[in-house]
Amino acid sequence: MMRMFNHYKDMSTLSLWLELRNEPPLKLELPKIGFIVDDIAAGFLCQTDSGWCFIDPFFSNPKAKVKDIRLAMVEIGNVLLDTARQMKFKRVLYITSKDSISKFAYRNGMQTGKINYGYIDL
Repeated sequence: MMRMFNHYKDMSTLSLWLELRNEPPLKLELPKIGFIVDDIAAGFLCQTDSGWCFIDPFFSNPKAKVKDIRLAMVEIGNVLLDTARQMKFKRVLYITSKDSISKFAYRNGMQTGKINYGYIDL
């Protein structure tokens, strides 16, 4: 079940997922708007003071099934896009260094560039 990310309650979950991936702990504050599918994945909407925003970052539980992660990412991504529309943003961007994320975004309607930069006009 997807729900709003609770920055106080859910940070320990993200920290665990990063630790399980041997990645460093978060040093920056996460965006205020985020959603989580418990035990599977979380994603955030990073606002700007212009007509565009970022969907970034995404996190997933390395112990979750790949199929469940993909389904959760689509669900979270759709809610983030709906949120961006409601907030009157005109463009949503993502930037990734991972080809798998770029391919996933393209399969789900985002335009992609040669440097794994993509956007969707709303």
